[in-house]
Amino acid sequence: MISQYWVDQIPARPIVIDIMDSDGITANLSGYTNISAYLIDERNKEVDITGYTLDVSNKSNGRLVFGFPTGKSVFTDPGDYMLQIELKTVTNNVTTALDYTNAHQIVVKALGGVYR
Repeated sequence: MISQYWVDQIPARPIVIDIMDSDGITANLSGYTNISAYLIDERNKEVDITGYTLDVSNKSNGRLVFGFPTGKSVFTDPGDYMLQIELKTVTNNVTTALDYTNAHQIVVKALGGVYR
């Protein structure tokens, strides 16, 4: 799945992410206690997504909903960005499981001209 956005865009619509296991079956994520999102820009540098939302209310059916931060764009340059979800189980302050989803590609374009 690839999403396309524009430089300086502040997306209003969230990205719905359906997590599948290696057999292509919906993954039950109920065992994970901490679920976080990370965004990497075209230079493989982590993007500050402070203020993002992640709806995990349907994690037993493998569905997460990522909402972009509001009030500022996270897309400052054109290029390929990658969104990845970290799935973690923490028990008594000890990480007992740590998994990552496949990266979701986000293509960011700029229409004409030279950009930053």
